[in-house]
Formats: sequence, C-alpha cells, structure tokens
Amino acid sequence: MAYTSKSINADERFDIENHLLDCDMCSTALEGFIQHPQEINESNKPTKKQNWFYLAAATLLLLISAFSFWGYKSTNRPNAIFADYYQRPSWNVQTRGATEDNQYANAIRLYNQQHFDAALAQFNELIKVRPEDNRLRLYKGIAHLETEEYTLAEEELQTVRINSEIFFEEATWYLALLKIKKNQTVEAKSYLDELTKIKDGFFFKRAEEIKNGLQE
Repeated sequence: MAYTSKSINADERFDIENHLLDCDMCSTALEGFIQHPQEINESNKPTKKQNWFYLAAATLLLLISAFSFWGYKSTNRPNAIFADYYQRPSWNVQTRGATEDNQYANAIRLYNQQHFDAALAQFNELIKVRPEDNRLRLYKGIAHLETEEYTLAEEELQTVRINSEIFFEEATWYLALLKIKKNQTVEAKSYLDELTKIKDGFFFKRAEEIKNGLQE
C-alpha cells in the first residue's frame, strides 16, 4: 500500500522495484492489489474469520516461497558449478607440434578464435582421414560443448576416454562438466570419482571441490 501510494523514499522504492523484477509472485500480487484496491480497507478491523483467512493465506504464501526457493536452488546449483569450473582450453600449436598441415593449423586457429561452427567443419573433414587422432577428437568434443551440442560432445569425449591414455583425464573432466550442465549429477559424480582416484592428477583438487559442492 505504501508503495502504490508513493509514501516511501526513493531507496525503498528502488529496492522494491528491483525485487519485483525477479519475483513473479510479488509482481502478480501487486498487480492484483492495484486492480482491486477497494478490497483492502485498513480502517475496517478484520473479523475473526478474516484473521484466520489472512493467517492461512500468509502460511500458504510462505510455503510456496520456500518450495520455490528450494526448487530454484536445486535447479541452478549445477549451472553455478559449471560456470565456476568450466574453462575452454586453448590449443597451442607450438606445444602440440609444429608439423601440422594447413587444414589442421586452420582448424586450430578457428577453434582458438572461438569460431566453433567453422572449426567443427574443419574437424569433421580432418577426422575422416585421421580417425584415430584423439587430440583432434578431444577438441572437437569441447567445440560441440561450446555450441551446446551435448550429444555430439559426449560421443567424442567418450571415444577419447576409451582410446587414449594421454587424454583420458581431460576427456573425463569435460564429460563430468557436461553432465553437471545437463543436471545429471549421478553420472557427473561417477566421472568425478574416477578423477579423484588419480591422486597426482591435474584435475584431482577441482574434482574433489565439485563433489563436495554437489553434496551440499
């Protein structure tokens, strides 16, 4: 009532309007109040029956808010973890070998410049003649992850996991993050468990942190 009658200061009004942007429930309640202000009359003392009605309504509102917050937190927790831990690896051609042909070098350049669709087109052509190149498949899987083609990303990363000892950890790490992104936490924990068994592994500490975060 104070908000609609403009009897609050600018800071309070800003806080309320900022909240209304993110809260559909309060926005709907405010809209209903604005359309039917006559139904609320502070000068009339509510009856006992009305008091019980208001108490029940307030209780229901609190329950809905609690369940909505829990659902929001449960849904967005994996997304927050993914955002915190996902980092696209750059492909440094100097450390990977300087004898790459022009098409290979072009694919690397496109990937590093984040032109993932163009890079994937190059990757697909290269894999036709280099089907056992697990390094190529690893970065192809990550490029699919960047373009949100999760099924294709999983196929490539699984292939690398099965066939490459060198890139096993990297493929497992990005598969775990992919499963977190898809809110498939059981599968994600399975991959993270594998990484935490490699005590001196590059991803050991981060895998432990994510496992603890998923259990909170």
